[in-house]
Amino acid sequence: MRAISFFKNAVFYARSKNKVVYNNVVPLRINNGLSGKVILITGGTSGIGAFAVQSFSRYGGVKKVIFTGRKENNCTLPDAEFIRCDVRDSYCCDSVIKNIIERFGDIDILINNAGVYKDSNITSLSEEDYDSVLQTNYFGIKYMTKSFVKYADSAKKHKIINVLSIRSLTSGTDIYAMSKWAGYSYTLRTAKELLDRGFIVNGIAPGPTCSAINNVDLKGNVFNTAVRANYYLDPDQVVNLMWFLASDLSKGVNGQVISIDGGETLL
Repeated sequence: MRAISFFKNAVFYARSKNKVVYNNVVPLRINNGLSGKVILITGGTSGIGAFAVQSFSRYGGVKKVIFTGRKENNCTLPDAEFIRCDVRDSYCCDSVIKNIIERFGDIDILINNAGVYKDSNITSLSEEDYDSVLQTNYFGIKYMTKSFVKYADSAKKHKIINVLSIRSLTSGTDIYAMSKWAGYSYTLRTAKELLDRGFIVNGIAPGPTCSAINNVDLKGNVFNTAVRANYYLDPDQVVNLMWFLASDLSKGVNGQVISIDGGETLL
């Protein structure tokens, strides 16, 4: 095992009363069990997913990183390829999984990252938005996982990582929280069901993260008193955990949803 760098806590610089906070995260690079792997990342065109695609394709020594999204993407990253797919469409998910396995022989790691957020309660949300959140955040995981299990090489070991949210660990009345609760339950259920078939299934529950969804610029001030830790996470902090779960270092971790939230879920 060769670790290029290890987990390092974010370093923060606070200036006077303005509380200007900047993230300085050292990305984790572990060439342990990822060499020659084929990785599929859904929702890889923005946010945490885009950081994951860049990280795995540049530093993982992988055979190929394939990522999906709803809109076309001109990918120029080494060892990465974009496939357009709407995870709300079960037939599209099935076709993508089948196509990749036919071309590359197998998919070693599936990272279900695609997700959408609608800030509204269940009484005021439109039926279209209600369905979109559930179909993307829950059924998208279900569709991809089902096809992955169906076509994957039964003689090999595989990993599934579901990117959820701290909202899957805390109470919430909005449809986003409900969809993440469903993803949490599905992660535990599939881990138990697929254990004897050589699948390791885990989840990641990120807290508030620098992203377009939260309207926070990673390169700017990430301070916010509405967040318990008073700052938004750097996406690379979440990707560091993703690297750990994808690598051989996490062989003994299965059926877990791990929170990375700066203490947001502490009572």
